Amino acid sequence: MNGLHGAWRWGWTVGKFGLGLLTLLTAISWFGAVHEYADISSHFRLHYAVGLGAVAIFMIGSRRYGFALAALLLAALNLGSALFYPHKPLEAASIGKPLKVVTLNTLHWADNTDKIVQFIRNETPDIIFLQELPIEKLTILNQLANDYPWQKHCAEFADCGLAMLSRAPWDEASIVFRPEKNERYVWARFGPDFANMTVAGIHLKWPYFSNQRSDLETVYQDLPKSGGPVLIAGVFNATPWSWMLRSFAAANNLWPAGPFRPTWPVRKFAQDVLCGLCIPQIQIDNILVSDQINILNSHTGPHVGSDHLPLIVDIAVPRQAVAQANRSANSR
Repeated sequence: MNGLHGAWRWGWTVGKFGLGLLTLLTAISWFGAVHEYADISSHFRLHYAVGLGAVAIFMIGSRRYGFALAALLLAALNLGSALFYPHKPLEAASIGKPLKVVTLNTLHWADNTDKIVQFIRNETPDIIFLQELPIEKLTILNQLANDYPWQKHCAEFADCGLAMLSRAPWDEASIVFRPEKNERYVWARFGPDFANMTVAGIHLKWPYFSNQRSDLETVYQDLPKSGGPVLIAGVFNATPWSWMLRSFAAANNLWPAGPFRPTWPVRKFAQDVLCGLCIPQIQIDNILVSDQINILNSHTGPHVGSDHLPLIVDIAVPRQAVAQANRSANSR
């Protein structure tokens, strides 16, 4: 009996420490607008919710019911803010032109070329964005050239590694790589068949190495938009509920494409040993869309040897006649 009592006293001590630490981390996570390092803390709100659930169990066992309730309320706050952020809802159907978009971080050192090619052939997307594509992996583009003749990449630059592939022709496309300004993105403008849509592929660095908000705003303002819908896809290294991404999206009338879809981390280390904790936990691969684009479906793809899962989004853009009318109205 004394042993059980001692165990619950130990549980009370652990629970008290855990509650204090997780309360502090939760509070810090709401100050992303003050400092980008605080915004990093917001990425792990789902983890805080799980930890607070465990704390509540310790508190209940120790008969500290008030503390248990506080832990549960704080867990609900973290869970709710991580899962119910503003985003484009899924539509059951749309009268627009359906398109499938895939974004995938290939993991530059991984030997996974064949897996990626097979995944793309099985999925048959219309537009593909790749990140961390070294020059050694250009065989991916070569093998897909017949199905995706429209291609742009900067694989020859180690710190760029972006690629964009399309089944259909675009009107204009280019790579922007200014390492001295920490700018790297690929973009394309499509014609009326794609509702004059402008698309861009990015790979933002972690906040420790860049000002994500400024870098993302620079990309958006530099895009030679055509008056049609806008889509930005890639590795944001930020969750869709973070202050950085929410504030950028709100300022530019963009929306995360669909609800939470965890994409990272997934990795196998040497000798094909699975990392026990490397299961998808947070979403740092994102697709942002403007109001004109409807979201039909959003899901992650299979493991293709990268530490990221592919993010697959089915969208619908306005039909040609509607797109032309919108473009005329915007030019007045």
